[in-house]
Amino acid sequence: MPVVADLPPPQVFDALFDKWADEALRVAGFSAEKPGQENRIPDIVKRKVAQLCEMQICFPDSKPACFRMADSKKGKGGPYNRFSYFSSTKTILPNWEYFVQIAAFRDLIFEYGYSADWMKFEYHESHPPVWISVDIEIKIPGRPKIFVEVKERRVDLQNLIAAVKSIGKSGVVLNQPDRGNDALRKAKYIIAGRPDYFVGYSPEGFDQYQAQYEAGNRFMLVPAQMPKVKGEERKNPLPGKKDGQGDRGTILHKTSPNRSAHENQSGTSK
Repeated sequence: MPVVADLPPPQVFDALFDKWADEALRVAGFSAEKPGQENRIPDIVKRKVAQLCEMQICFPDSKPACFRMADSKKGKGGPYNRFSYFSSTKTILPNWEYFVQIAAFRDLIFEYGYSADWMKFEYHESHPPVWISVDIEIKIPGRPKIFVEVKERRVDLQNLIAAVKSIGKSGVVLNQPDRGNDALRKAKYIIAGRPDYFVGYSPEGFDQYQAQYEAGNRFMLVPAQMPKVKGEERKNPLPGKKDGQGDRGTILHKTSPNRSAHENQSGTSK
């Protein structure tokens, strides 16, 4: 199993980011300064993202400055915008959280043995009256279902989880308006989607909880390790891509042989 020493150096990511930023300038549709990293991406995140890019698990879309993931959607989810575009201020900003989300996807493969075939990057599903939108959803065959929520900073993740716990203890009102209330939305996803584990991820790693459900749309998040997959179970193939559109073909794990835009341009802000 790859260890930190096996990861590409941060400079590999830096070169990729420079290329992506040039692509963003070309497609912005307005004059802007080239977006930079602003010292916001930790080296460990850079190295993990670079690894998945080298392995083509995270691969470029045919649309410039966008990417797709070779997950259970076989690379057909997305495309996901690396940047958001704001024509009113002539600004291009990286979608910072996506880099951390890709790092989480990497750790789930290499640290927990999960096949990419079991995971959905940007999972969306309707459970009326709730529209579930989770950063990463995992369904291990014959094992628990896991929701992963990603934050760029651990302090924000910890504050979110504390608020979600409080809502779960008092009971979730599924029809309650949740605009601007991230914790309430996550609590609704838990009640509607019934994951066995609700897991947070930041550059420092995972904060893991088992969800225990009670009457009255109440739940508790109890610290517990999500399961690791060992041995032969790891030999599930990774889905793939072709020409930036999905259908890559089969590759075995190396471990086992914006919703925001420049007003009229689609993008996903993280």
